[in-house]
Amino acid sequence: MDSSRGSGWLPELDRAASRCELLVPRSGDPDWTTLPGRPGVAVFEGSDGAVVLIAATADLRELAKRRLGAAESDAKLKPGATSIRGVVRKVIAMEAASSLEADAVYLRLAREHMPDTHRIVSERWRAWFVHADADAPHPQLSKTNLLGLVAPRSASVLRGEADSTLPRGVLIGPIAEKDAAGRLVEQMTDAFDLCRYHHLLAQAPRAVACAYKEMGRCAAPCDGSEPMDGYRQRLRSAFSHMTGDRETRLRRLREDMNEAAASHDFERAAALKQSLARLEALDRPAFRHMVELRDWRVMIVLSSRTTGSARCVLFAGARLGDLGTLNAGGDLDQQAAQTVDRAMAAIRSAPPIVPTIDQIDTIAVVSRWMHTPDARRRGRAIPVPSAADPAGFAADLVAAVRKAARPSRAARPKQELEEREIEVLPSDMPPIGRTGASGPETPGTHSSAID
Repeated sequence: MDSSRGSGWLPELDRAASRCELLVPRSGDPDWTTLPGRPGVAVFEGSDGAVVLIAATADLRELAKRRLGAAESDAKLKPGATSIRGVVRKVIAMEAASSLEADAVYLRLAREHMPDTHRIVSERWRAWFVHADADAPHPQLSKTNLLGLVAPRSASVLRGEADSTLPRGVLIGPIAEKDAAGRLVEQMTDAFDLCRYHHLLAQAPRAVACAYKEMGRCAAPCDGSEPMDGYRQRLRSAFSHMTGDRETRLRRLREDMNEAAASHDFERAAALKQSLARLEALDRPAFRHMVELRDWRVMIVLSSRTTGSARCVLFAGARLGDLGTLNAGGDLDQQAAQTVDRAMAAIRSAPPIVPTIDQIDTIAVVSRWMHTPDARRRGRAIPVPSAADPAGFAADLVAAVRKAARPSRAARPKQELEEREIEVLPSDMPPIGRTGASGPETPGTHSSAID
């Protein structure tokens, strides 16, 4: 169970959705109007209460008509799919005005009702982080999805000591893909001349240094040429560059490179140019949201179904809390100040990151949303300042609400989910019909247990 319940934390976003039900008679059509023609997540249940299907869709009513084979529906089944009318007796629908809400609800429902399917989906969605403990005897950069560390040549469990909630050291992310996290480890290793052969570092200071020492690309802590404290400091500099003021270091590298070239030290200039190129690669979209996990806190402002308003969601401590809607036509400055106060109070009361499977899912949902291109995700994430600056934070919130609450955006709630569906069948049920999961995807549509 999530330790945030009963702790003073905000209402959970994935449990705050409005809910309605459609009863499916054995003969004749149900009353389709009991389902809204709006985006959301639907659970299709059989007569014994077993879940047959969970789907996120841009139109709950049309989804039900399509999957239950309504004769008057213009919606068509995707190639390879069949009607499941014969086994469904109830459809439970939860509205969601954004892909963030839909994904949060979808994963919770899959976790509760379809554990086998949930494991497949959540693994594909999971965010990645770069980890290292600079105070470890022989520190090493690794990549992790919060269920285990994956180092270049070794593997270890995620959990730290018995009294810790996360492994000792620093976790930096989120990164959307495992391969991107691996590239980041390689870029940081090369740019800061960290040890490429951890089995040699583990023998420090009695190892025989590798060829990188001869090339001037490593200070060789493995053979004692560099004190381990110096190596730890370079590792901390890599952390600082990933999460801090990158431009200052890039400017210094450019100046050093130009100085080396001017003094005809072309070998050093080439090495600096290579380091500069690797660090400039951090400006790619895959790395634009990186922060230390314990400090990852954002206010997410989403378009609301109500014209002239926007919904505010707080992500902190690996949890999503619902802060309600703000009306752009009212006293927005006062509303924003009150919302900021509630957010800061919630952050202070949030339990530590454990992480539970619930929290790992929440991290995955937020990472997935934040790595969606700006033109598609239709919302804004405002970093919550670590230092107390409520006025500046509230001003950013006001600007985000005014943009998200434009009538032209609120008038198109369906497009928040990009007209996509995520449909799965539980692996422990008899086959009802093909879902088309192995077939090609149509543009804007996903129909797979492992999307």
